[in-house]
Amino acid sequence: MIFLTFTRRSRAFGRLPGRSGCLFLAAAWLGLVLFSHGAAAEITLGAPPARERMEAGFIEGGRALVTEERSIMLRPGTNRLAFSWDSVSLDPSDLVMQLLEAPEGVAVRRTIFTGDGHSLVWEVESSQAGPARVRIGYILNGLSHRFSYELVTDDDEGAGALRLFATLENHTGENFRDILLRLPQGPAVRADFAAGERKRLLLATYPAVSLKKIYRWRASTSPRGAPRWSDTEVYYEITHPADAPEPRVWPAGKVRVWRRGDDGARLFMGEDNAAAAPSGGKMKVRLGRSADLRARHSLVSARAVNMVFSKPHRELVLHDTNEVRRIEIHNAREQKATLELRVRLGEDWEVTESSHPYTRPDWANLAYEIVLAPQQETTIDLTVLRRRLRPGGWAK
Repeated sequence: MIFLTFTRRSRAFGRLPGRSGCLFLAAAWLGLVLFSHGAAAEITLGAPPARERMEAGFIEGGRALVTEERSIMLRPGTNRLAFSWDSVSLDPSDLVMQLLEAPEGVAVRRTIFTGDGHSLVWEVESSQAGPARVRIGYILNGLSHRFSYELVTDDDEGAGALRLFATLENHTGENFRDILLRLPQGPAVRADFAAGERKRLLLATYPAVSLKKIYRWRASTSPRGAPRWSDTEVYYEITHPADAPEPRVWPAGKVRVWRRGDDGARLFMGEDNAAAAPSGGKMKVRLGRSADLRARHSLVSARAVNMVFSKPHRELVLHDTNEVRRIEIHNAREQKATLELRVRLGEDWEVTESSHPYTRPDWANLAYEIVLAPQQETTIDLTVLRRRLRPGGWAK
């Protein structure tokens, strides 16, 4: 819980004998007290400075930057603005006080950290009496957020409806009223946020996003033994519309996928934790494995070439290898399919012959994109020259 008191006192900073006005928060009392030095010994209690504006900017690690604005009445001389907390996870070094509106000749002189570790005092020097408005900011633990998506695809899986959600949780022990909640992506939302509450907010709706269903398969670097058929991995590639409204970046989050049948019923397809996707980019969602599209990889032959012998014993110390490889693909589906296929070949290699067009996405991999008709089988034949860079084995 929180007690909030506004007072004027004659002597050194100490505990108040009374209080007026309170804000009830579930787990702790957090106090904001204003002091000024004067000649009289009496204590006069006035109306507590209420929060006029409050917002929380969510950051990673279950934390948020909380800022609140209050109006106070300054007295001539040194005013002390004390901030204390209890049972709230707060780092005193994160606390910042800023004067937004104040009379001329007002300045924050110093910050005093008390020995109990649960309070601090700002000394504000004022040359004249008058109202002022202050902003207090601090990092508060216990405010967490995460993003999630719901994707419902058409029966042909070429397009779908996508919705973006944010789930917010308040484990601070504090009740927030009329607080502006700002997320790393998406519009800000003003709401009440009670202690222990969980909110699920709809941030954006995309009635028709472009989809592409992709199958992926990775071949082994050095196939050994009899070739075996293996399943492929299934992905949806969702295009973030470049002309879509906020957010400009789809944040990382869990994506749940349904497919709508001809009868309107929804069939759950799977879920995956997807990486962020910028405007115009693509978000990839893994759905699982498929036995309808399979592939196998075999080493047809391997022959030593470019051999180097030692002198005078003529021992073989270095050679390259000319490899003939074969990749067989079978599509048992009734629809056409796109297969992204990668073969890891190591550090130094060159393709001398290939039956299909290929790309080299990086130094170690060879990539194919094969479009297969329904019930189609195809074979990729390639010849690779793998260079051995030093005696004793292949370079890692």
